[in-house]
Amino acid sequence: MGGTTTTDTAERATATGDEPYRIARGLAGMPFPDAAHNLQRALAVVPGDVDLNALRLWLALRRHRAGPATIRAVNRMLACVPLLDRPLTAGNAFGVCVEARGAGLQETDPRRYFHYATLAHAAGLAAFHQRFGGALAVEHRGRQYLLQAGDRRVIFNVEGPRLGLHFDFFFVHEPGMWDWFAGFTPDDVLLDVGANVGIYSVAAAGLRGCRVVGLEPFPVNVAAARANVAANRLEALVTILPVAAAARSAHGRLSHDEAVPGVAAQAFHAVDEALPDGKSGLSVAGAAIDDLVASGTIPFPTRIKIDVDGGEGAVVAGMQATLADPRLDSVRLEIRWWEPGKQAVVDGLRRHGFEPQVADDPKNLLFRRRPAAAAR
Repeated sequence: MGGTTTTDTAERATATGDEPYRIARGLAGMPFPDAAHNLQRALAVVPGDVDLNALRLWLALRRHRAGPATIRAVNRMLACVPLLDRPLTAGNAFGVCVEARGAGLQETDPRRYFHYATLAHAAGLAAFHQRFGGALAVEHRGRQYLLQAGDRRVIFNVEGPRLGLHFDFFFVHEPGMWDWFAGFTPDDVLLDVGANVGIYSVAAAGLRGCRVVGLEPFPVNVAAARANVAANRLEALVTILPVAAAARSAHGRLSHDEAVPGVAAQAFHAVDEALPDGKSGLSVAGAAIDDLVASGTIPFPTRIKIDVDGGEGAVVAGMQATLADPRLDSVRLEIRWWEPGKQAVVDGLRRHGFEPQVADDPKNLLFRRRPAAAAR
């Protein structure tokens, strides 16, 4: 195998220093039957090899229908790659997904990261097969990724290595998001603040049938998000607005790094505010969510997702009337609440009758309205 993209057993002895993910990407570029055949040949010679067993599961998950077989496949891998102190079951799948995800994020060894990420993705598939109450299937199709839940399916465009890594371990990244989505109905309206390339906007509309408005100010991501909406023919349900959610409605500047689809870590600044050192800036519209609702630009949201990489305080400041309205059921907020000033944002949502719980890792909080607050 060495530096090649196959699992030829003649070269297996020289491969001990290779990063499994690099090898996996080589396999992903091969026709699926050829890649599977190479792995089977290698496993026939070294059946207990930990990397090969993780690779076999990873490859299988690129074209997979979730179900009992998923749990059996994970437990076969765990027999060779000891990552848990218990087997995977239908009952503990979500917890295993979150646990393996957290362990992987702490890993500095790329081999161990690959093992944990593969386990988390597989456990996530098993968990959401249960949560969505029907068939759940995934499939890589060249530059597209297909996700099916029951009789509904969505496809996503995969452009470049950043998005490629995201889709290779799809259920690693936001397992709590999928758990939240499972409770959505066609009567819901999701406001996706920080929509990026529209993955969650498309998934909510395409798999749950709800209306979605995505706010995304970065032009390259706006174009990618709209392409994903069009690819799924969801224009009647999903609107992507090139707007940055802000404390007040006014034009400003967006600082950013590279301009490739899927890139995050942009920040919205007032026109007279200095940009961070080394950052480029472009002019974008900023809008308070309350103003968008009051003007009828967007329908009233029953669910809100906020992922803005540090600008949470401004976003929440601009949605006070929306938070006070009992029609808003829940808010998923990515926030490093332990950093200076961030706890005030959490406390602000609490004052409106919302109670947070950790969704999948400490920075991802799901705020649900307390029953007494909803009744008022």
